[in-house]
Amino acid sequence: MTYDLELVQLGKTFPNGTPAVVAFDLRVEKGEFVSFVGPSGCGKTTTLRMIAGFEASTSGDILIRGRNVSDLPPERRPTSTIFQNFALFPHMTVRQNIEYGLRVRGVAAPERKRRVDAMIDRLELGDVADQRAPGLSGGQRQRVALARGLVVEPDILLLDEPLGALDANLRKSIQHQLKQLQRTIGITFVFVTHAQSEALTLSDRVVVMNRGRSEQISDPYELYTRPRSAFVARFIGRNTLLAGSVAGVEDGIATLTTAFGPMRGATNGAVFTSGTAALLSIPSEAFEITAATAAAGPERLRGRVLGRTILGTAVRLRIALPDGQEILIETHRDQFTGEWSEGEVMLTWQPPDATVVAAD
Repeated sequence: MTYDLELVQLGKTFPNGTPAVVAFDLRVEKGEFVSFVGPSGCGKTTTLRMIAGFEASTSGDILIRGRNVSDLPPERRPTSTIFQNFALFPHMTVRQNIEYGLRVRGVAAPERKRRVDAMIDRLELGDVADQRAPGLSGGQRQRVALARGLVVEPDILLLDEPLGALDANLRKSIQHQLKQLQRTIGITFVFVTHAQSEALTLSDRVVVMNRGRSEQISDPYELYTRPRSAFVARFIGRNTLLAGSVAGVEDGIATLTTAFGPMRGATNGAVFTSGTAALLSIPSEAFEITAATAAAGPERLRGRVLGRTILGTAVRLRIALPDGQEILIETHRDQFTGEWSEGEVMLTWQPPDATVVAAD
């Protein structure tokens, strides 16, 4: 099978010896929307720049539709890149900015006009087509950058934090437009963002990176509900982590010996042996929170509410566990009743909704 993008043991080491990306493998099918997330310095932007040709790799290969492009300069790769600052030419009109890449590629004038007109129409830029970039709003600048990247008909569109400079409301609106546009055009998008919610909303698959390595590559639902490492469990979503050791595994459910007694969760296909140090990752959504009227036990965890923050329809609870550990749980506001608004609560969950991961 030929993939739109294939990274094979891709690596980048900086001149000072610092590894930025380590033996990274990825296969992206045609028309996929793939996002890279991770903390600052994890290697996600460096990986994107290597795909674009702006950074040279030090090992491995980059293949686009089966062709090895590792040694090609950016202008000879079938990619377009959209940057956070949009990089529009201030002395050019919207139409001229969109047309620029076609001129560089030597596309004939009639074909240039046809493509630019079509892109202006598709992205609803007709009212500002003859304006210069400095007079545009943030959303308009974003759409011009998209139009300029797409008009050259790349095999892959690379997006480096393209929504980072927008305010929250505009960012949500552009997210919706971006996803619709990608689906309509059907080309592959590779997207780098610091906002995990953005990646989970837009993507077919999400790549979580840490210290130059891929921690997990999954669709958003699996990533959110089934972390495969302690790092992912901490980084994605709002999970409560309980430390323990594996006492046994039966039918895909592991029992952990914890400071709070035996607790169970799904192994998600991972293999654990008795005595292995592990963490039980419990998503906020898995908890049922009630007044603490019963004794603690398996999948029953007593806690004390220290504070709450209301975020629209959601409530964020700060809860102290018996060993002094503090956890944060986000739940729907309707679940927060006066019966347990203060003092002790009981947290319960179903074992299949929690996931056991190896300890760090």
